[in-house]
Formats: sequence, C-alpha cells, structure tokens
Amino acid sequence: MAGGAPLVVWLLQDGKAGHQNQALALVEALQRLIPLSVQVLAAPARACPGLGVLRAWHRSRGLARPELVVGAGHATHGALLALMLLKRVPSLVVMRPSLPLAWFSRVVAPSHDLATAVASPRLIPTFGPLCRQAPAKDACLPIPQPWPRTLVMLGGPSRHHLFDRTALQAHLATLLAADSHPEGWCLVDSRRTPTEALQYLASSLGLTPRQQMSWRNCPSGWLVTALSQHPVVWVSEDSMSMLFEAVSAGCRVGVLPMPRRAGRFRLQHSLERLVAEGYVLPLSAWRPGQQLPNPLQPLDEAGRVADLLVPWLRSLNKERCRR
Repeated sequence: MAGGAPLVVWLLQDGKAGHQNQALALVEALQRLIPLSVQVLAAPARACPGLGVLRAWHRSRGLARPELVVGAGHATHGALLALMLLKRVPSLVVMRPSLPLAWFSRVVAPSHDLATAVASPRLIPTFGPLCRQAPAKDACLPIPQPWPRTLVMLGGPSRHHLFDRTALQAHLATLLAADSHPEGWCLVDSRRTPTEALQYLASSLGLTPRQQMSWRNCPSGWLVTALSQHPVVWVSEDSMSMLFEAVSAGCRVGVLPMPRRAGRFRLQHSLERLVAEGYVLPLSAWRPGQQLPNPLQPLDEAGRVADLLVPWLRSLNKERCRR
C-alpha cells in the first residue's frame, strides 16, 4: 500500500458459499475504495485445525507477503491466527468467531451476534450479514430468457421455523393470481429447502421448468445477478440471509410467513427493523394490487464497514513505513 502500491490481502476460505460471499462482499467493497492485491487460500480442514494451518502455510509459499489476512467461518480461524502471528500482520474475521474476540485485530459480525460482547474498537457490528453488490450489466451471467420479473426465494426448516409447504403454496397462489405477469415468476430454493418442495410448488402453481431454479444447478454468482434483474422479490421468513441479500440488491421485498417455533427467534429483531425502516413488507400487510416498498437506497453494510476500515488500514501502513 506504500507509495500507491496495492494492499496485499490473503483471503482464507473454508469452501462454504455463504461464508465465502460475506468475506468477498467486504473485500470487494474495500477494492472500490483502495487498490488491493488479493490472494485466495483454501483452509477447509475444520475437523483437523492443525492440518488447516499447515495447508494454508504450504499454499502461501511464494506469495507476496500479506499486509492483512481475512477469513470467514470457523474452519479458517486456526490458519488465520497462525498466519497473523507468523507473518506479523493484522487479522480480520467476518462473522463472530468461536475463539476469543480479542485474539483478532478486527471482528465484523451482525449486531445480534455481538450483543453479549464488551464494546471495543476492534468490534464492528453490522445490520445483518454482509452482501455482495451485483456485477455490471455487461458482466452478468446468462439467465434463462425471458428474465422473470418476480423472484421467490425459499428457505427451509431451522431451529426457529418449521416449513409448511401447503400454507406456502396458498400464499404464493394468492400472489400469483394478483400478478398481471404470472409468466414472469421464478422460484429458487436453497440448501435447507425440503426435497421435492420446489417441484411441488412449481407444479401446483402451474409454473414451467424455466420458471424454477434449484440451488443444485445454480452457477457461482447466479443469485447475485438474478437479484439485479428482478425488481420484485418474495422471501420466506425462515431465511434472513436471503432477505438481506434481496434488500442489499435494492429490490422491492416481501416476506412470506413461515410457522415459528415457540418463543421469539434469534433474528426477529432484525426482521422487525427491516419492516419498521421500510425495507420489506410482510405478506400480512400486503393487499392485491399493492406495490412492495421501494427503498430509497439499497442496504450496503459492506460499503459502510469498508469506509470504517480504510483509515485503520492506512494507519497500519504508515506505521509499517516508519519502521
């Protein structure tokens, strides 16, 4: 970073798409502000942390010395700390680690995960997970033509929610009947969606094969691009990560109710805040013919965090130059 040279960043990945996307969201946001040279290292050995450290160390041989090491996901933490100590560089972890927070230089995590943590300059709370921005139009991945105008994103059962496909089908049938362009619908499921749920819903709603997409068939980056091409998105309540992805993409977002297990679920405050700030509209508040809310601007937590990190990174570089 000295003299205008790119900041060398080593990005550790555990092979999980959700973790990878959050780390990439932050790195890409930083790249929009300062020049970076990013080297990606695989560290997927959570079952054997020592192996993960050795693997990351071996794959780092011959690479330019890092000025920052970044990781997301528990499987990266051992290698992240080892490289931080061996290379004597700061570390940045995305999502709350299971290890002590004080072991890392900076921790970027949703505020609900830091609720019990003692306030510290090293902690940067976010409103939901970090989400990537859509690529430029000329870089978009191919999506079956014609591009649907309404995307329905399905989650699945969790500790906090059940999955009622019959009730979901009834909700979607009501929405579809009120839509003047039903041919513009597309359903996409996720890893937690029960087997056959996508096929059942598409068949019962009369959707064609081109109006459904399984996560198993999605190429890398498909959803980010799809969100940039769908002005209207309905997301099942059981997937807060997909809700934040849709909101961050600047879509008009509606929330499909799913049966909740007893008590308040962990992310209910985040959902209530999305509703209160006009980012999303629950199905219970929607009426036929009503447009979903159009946020004044997309939620860009990755960009906000990058703005906070740049002065810190520049101060680290100045200290290094004085040595």
